Amino acid sequence: MPSELLSIPKAIHAVWLGKLPPTEVLDNMQHWKQTNPTFSVKLWIDSATYSEEEKTKELPKLLQWAKKNQIIICDLSLAAHESKDNLLGKNELYSSMPGKQFYDDELTGQYRNLAAASDLLRVEILQEEGGIYIDAKDMLPGNPILEHFKLSYGFAYHDCGYGKLNNDLMASIPHGTIISEYRKQIIENYKNLYQNPQLLQAHRNKNLRSPKFYTGADPRFISTLRTSGPGLLSALIEQLMHFVVPIPEAKMPIYDVNESFLHMPKELFNIPEHGSDVSWNDFNLSYDMIKPYLFNYLCEYWSTKMDEAMAMVDQSIAKSNKGGLSFLTNYFYRPNLELHDCKNMLQIIKNRLDTLPRALSPEDFYRACSSNLEEQSMGQFEDILPGFWEQFHYSFSSFDARFSLCQKEILDKDFHQAVLHVSVVGVDPGWKDFVALFVGLKEKPDDISHLRGMVEQIAAKNLSSFRQI
Repeated sequence: MPSELLSIPKAIHAVWLGKLPPTEVLDNMQHWKQTNPTFSVKLWIDSATYSEEEKTKELPKLLQWAKKNQIIICDLSLAAHESKDNLLGKNELYSSMPGKQFYDDELTGQYRNLAAASDLLRVEILQEEGGIYIDAKDMLPGNPILEHFKLSYGFAYHDCGYGKLNNDLMASIPHGTIISEYRKQIIENYKNLYQNPQLLQAHRNKNLRSPKFYTGADPRFISTLRTSGPGLLSALIEQLMHFVVPIPEAKMPIYDVNESFLHMPKELFNIPEHGSDVSWNDFNLSYDMIKPYLFNYLCEYWSTKMDEAMAMVDQSIAKSNKGGLSFLTNYFYRPNLELHDCKNMLQIIKNRLDTLPRALSPEDFYRACSSNLEEQSMGQFEDILPGFWEQFHYSFSSFDARFSLCQKEILDKDFHQAVLHVSVVGVDPGWKDFVALFVGLKEKPDDISHLRGMVEQIAAKNLSSFRQI
C-alpha cells in the first residue's frame, strides 16, 4: 500500500464546449455544489466559439445563474484581469497549453471534434489546478466527498467494472506524475497524427475510415478514444502495471502499485439511467453490430502484411544489388525492375487499405484496392510472392461466409469480447494470430476448434487483467 496519501485541491471541474450548456448540465452542476458545499464547482467554457447573439443574450443569463448557485464559470477566452464576480478569465491556461494547436483544430473547422477538444482541456485543467473532473452531463453526484479527499499515487480514475475504465471521472494532484504522463502521451499521439496526412484525414473526417483506429460504426469516435480519451488512459494504466512510469509522489517503487488504489470511490458518483459514454461497449451487441470491427481488424492485418511483404522485396532488391552490376546496368536489369514494380504496387494497396471509405462491402473494398493495377504487374507480383494475392482476395471475398461460420459455431459473448478486445485499445499481442486463423478459417472441426480456443483465451484475458474501455 502507498506510504503516503496525497490531498487534492477542493475543486470539482466540468467542461462544456461549442455552445452554451443546456439545462440538464446546469442542474447537474447545481446538484454537485449542493452535495459538496465546501468544494468549488467550476464549469469551463470557451466563449470564443459562441455566436454574437449567444454572447449578448444567453451568456449573461448563464453568469447570473452561476452567481445565484455559487458556481464558478471559467472562460478560456478571457484574461485574468477581466474576471468579475463568479466569472474567471482563464486565457493564460489556454495560451500555455502544450496542445493548444490541437485543441484549436478540434474546436473549429468543418469536422470539429468537441469530445477530443474536451479531452485535451480536462487533462490540462487537472495538470495545472488539480481536483476532480466530472463529465458535465453523464456523471451525477453520490455521497458527499470527504472534506480532506486524498489519493494514492496522486491520481484516480473511473473504474467501470469488468476491466473497463473511463476518463469521464478523474481526480489528480496538480502536476502529478500520472496526469503529466497522460498529457505528454496525448501530445505525442497528436504529433504522430500530424506527421501522417492520411491518418489525420481519417481522424478528422467522419466519412473516411482507417484500420489504424480499428474502427467500427464511427471511426472518428474510436480514433478519439485512442488518441486522447479512455483508450489512451487505459494503455497508460496498463503501463503502470508493468513498471513503465515512475511515481515519485508516492515515494515508493513502481512495482508496489495496486490498480485498485487508482479507482475513484464508487459511492461518490452515480451514472444516469441512459448510461455514460462507455455504454456503447456492450457484449450483448448483435453480430451485425460487431461485424465492422472485425472487418477493420482484417484491414489492419493486411496493412501489416503489406509492410512485411515490402520488407521481403527490399531484401531481394538488396541481394540483387550486391551482384556487382553497375547502377545503369542494374536499373535495366529486368528482375530487379520487376521487384521495384512489385514494391510500388504493395505500397499503393497499403495506402488504399488505410484510407478507403468505411462503408464499402468486403468485395467492393477488395475491388477498390486492386483497381487500375496492370495485369502484367499482377502477374509479376504472383511470380515474386506466390499465393499472396490469392490469399488477399480470398480474405475479402469470403469474409461474410467466415463471419457467418463464427456466428454459428462460437459463443456470442466470447466472440464479442475477442473482437472488441483489440478493436478499441489495440495493444494485444495475439491479435495477428487471431486474424490469421480467421483469414484461413474453413468449415473444418480443427480450424473451428483452434479459433474457438483463441477466442476463449482472449475473452478470459479481457475479463481478468486487460484494461478495456
